[in-house]
Amino acid sequence: MEKITKVSVAAFIYHQDKVLIVRRSKKEKFLPGTYEMPGGKLDFGENPLAGVVRETKEEAGLKVTAITPYHLFSYTTKNNTLYTVEIDFLCRPDSPPGEIVLSDAHDKFLWVTREELGKINLTSLMRRAILKGFKAIPNYKDLLPS
Repeated sequence: MEKITKVSVAAFIYHQDKVLIVRRSKKEKFLPGTYEMPGGKLDFGENPLAGVVRETKEEAGLKVTAITPYHLFSYTTKNNTLYTVEIDFLCRPDSPPGEIVLSDAHDKFLWVTREELGKINLTSLMRRAILKGFKAIPNYKDLLPS
């Protein structure tokens, strides 16, 4: 069985003390019905900063500016054939976020506060990544919308 490594990116999009999360569609094979930050795998040779901007536009219809990476984690799938490294970025919307346009891979979105995370269906890795994003915000407050 071939083993594959991929690099993915995710956007911690901060606006009015909330972060945007999207729910994986029930038709998705991996983690259906689970919330996550918008993101996805990098194309071969793609710069991670460009990738997180592209993936956010594709998955949520938002144009963002990636400010800085703030968290990195990795995991393998249950059958141990896919190893994923994820780079999470603090991002700001380029304009006040209006209508969210989801990709086919997602069926719902929420803007949530740190306190609301406990009520949301997230993996423990994603919950940890989001909490770290909220902790990183004070260091970049001047680069983010209020």
